[in-house]
Amino acid sequence: MVAHTLQKYYHSHYSKETVYVRYGTNTRERRKGPHLERFGLEPDGYVLFMGRFSPEKNCHLLIEAFEKTNTPLKLALAGGSSHTDDYVASLRKCESERIKFLDWLSGDALEEVLTNAALFGLPSDLEGLSLALLEAMGAGVCVLTSDTPENCEVIEGTGFTFKRGDVLDLERMLGLLLSDPRLRAASA
Repeated sequence: MVAHTLQKYYHSHYSKETVYVRYGTNTRERRKGPHLERFGLEPDGYVLFMGRFSPEKNCHLLIEAFEKTNTPLKLALAGGSSHTDDYVASLRKCESERIKFLDWLSGDALEEVLTNAALFGLPSDLEGLSLALLEAMGAGVCVLTSDTPENCEVIEGTGFTFKRGDVLDLERMLGLLLSDPRLRAASA
């Protein structure tokens, strides 16, 4: 298992012993290059979501909360559909000057977009262990995630959480973190 929370779940529900396998990521330094400009982004000028655009990831919740914040920053959602084309189409209707959709990122583009984000947001209802969350933490980016047990286990007090599924709490936390660069820097 990749999380103690999952290990306990399988033991209590199926009476099965499992092996815990610790995941990790490389640490990353801030990267400069041509990709931010191509995407219409600036260093420390955006909130980043990376992952599958599927209903349980709650991208719609992140968009709704972000739209209510008073910030000059943008929201960049990087990823693609996971057999949820209708959901993705509904999300893409929200694209604007403030909300950008990027395809799956890899290589230099991924490094540049990830390491220059002001904040990484993960609003999902359901996680095992988010590799995107680990990568954001390894890049020294402040993280804000839903309070699922698995997410809380990963950040262990090094990031921020909001009540899962609660758009008002997400909006509150976005407002707090986006208005205070020192708070973000202290947790990164």
